[in-house]
Amino acid sequence: MQRIGKPATPGDDFARDETGSAAIETALLLCLVAAMVLVMRSALVGPLLQKFVDAANILSRALG
Repeated sequence: MQRIGKPATPGDDFARDETGSAAIETALLLCLVAAMVLVMRSALVGPLLQKFVDAANILSRALG
């Protein structure tokens, strides 16, 4: 980022590069978290749904 009225310093380019790198790292981290959430959801939904199916079967046998 170049300042008005002052000559650019070598640190200005470094700061811009670091900001871009931080944004890329944040985006990658968010992608990894989203993938982990999808995997965990698919791993947990099956057993939980099976419990509800078993409970529904028990209730239907008790009421029928």
